[in-house]
Amino acid sequence: MSRGRTTAIIALISACGLASIPGAHASGLLSPAEHTRLVLQIDNRPMVFFVAKGPADSCGPGCDRWIAAEGALTPGTAQRLEDFLAAPSRQSLPVFFHSRGGNGYEAIQIGQILRKHRMTAAIGRTFAERCRVFSTKDEACQQLISSGGDVKARLSPREGQCHSACVYAFTGASSRRVSSGALLGVHAARIDPKILKQRMQSSPNAPVPVPADANGAFQLHLSSMGVDPRLAETASKVDTRRIYILSRDEIARFGIETGGPYESQWFQFQVGLLKSVSKQNGSDGSAAVQFGCAGPFGLRLSYVRILPNDLKYRPNVNFVLTGGTELPTTVRELAGFVIWSIVMPAGWVERAMESPAIAVIERYSPAADRKPETIDFSTGGLPAALTSLRKLCAERENVEPLPQRSQPPRNSRT
Repeated sequence: MSRGRTTAIIALISACGLASIPGAHASGLLSPAEHTRLVLQIDNRPMVFFVAKGPADSCGPGCDRWIAAEGALTPGTAQRLEDFLAAPSRQSLPVFFHSRGGNGYEAIQIGQILRKHRMTAAIGRTFAERCRVFSTKDEACQQLISSGGDVKARLSPREGQCHSACVYAFTGASSRRVSSGALLGVHAARIDPKILKQRMQSSPNAPVPVPADANGAFQLHLSSMGVDPRLAETASKVDTRRIYILSRDEIARFGIETGGPYESQWFQFQVGLLKSVSKQNGSDGSAAVQFGCAGPFGLRLSYVRILPNDLKYRPNVNFVLTGGTELPTTVRELAGFVIWSIVMPAGWVERAMESPAIAVIERYSPAADRKPETIDFSTGGLPAALTSLRKLCAERENVEPLPQRSQPPRNSRT
């Protein structure tokens, strides 16, 4: 599949969301009636961003100011956030999401913005003192928010909701917190019928998009952010008319909440394998490593990251096995990702199967600016996964590089 078609597909993906449930601790698949009841309680207007100020320790120890992100992800939301963060003082504030989801393309772009600024995100509902709802019809509220000054507010993490596409935006943050009672919900992507109709009218010969084609973009996004790509697989199994609330165990298992080193298992990703790692040592060492086909018999190894804006230089990356020789890589940028890759030399894959880990070494120039970073990817479970991948590669005559499916369609909703 071409990159252009994939971009168009994710742009058509949409999703619903949930409402606030004060003090709720529910998890699992919600009934249709409960989903309907809850989704009516959360604002579906375009997301707004503003700096909120509350009492001491409102947003954590020593924190009384935060960025409120309230509403649905619609086309242009990511650009509004980028513009909002043009003031450097705002980049150090935590972002609290309260959203039912929306446009998948915007969600991934927001996630990349948060990562580039090394920002902290959490789930929480903001109640502005002078705004009952953040409605465009409430002129006084809109003037207050658009003034650019601090808005006196109250924060309720226990009433926070982040569902569907919001989850992909949230997981882009370098540091992520999910308070007790806050809810994260997922379900399968769907095609927005209005946008699909417009697209088919403008491009009648274009292939009809399928929601499943978008999953690869979400999986690659999650992996590069240090989150298990199985989260997107879990979402894809939930009917679009339902919502699945993640349990505390699932939040920990998928690496959604940060707090320590995290490594996912090897995951089959389209025609390839993915693994994500997050060192959580303050250096923003979240990244993904991929094995993909390089012709019918060869394999390509790639390392994928979102680089923070404050890096002065892009690192050089080498791969190395225990006691082995470092392998230099070539680098390119695609859809916000930086990708270092190499076609595996003969015999290297076999040695990788026998080695306890594949090490990725980042070196910066000049060396005095930043010390080298090493991220280890465990090879546990890799031999069986690579055997299956090699068989699949041999069956294919034309193989597309994995990153070509990394860009979500601009009008997608989840």
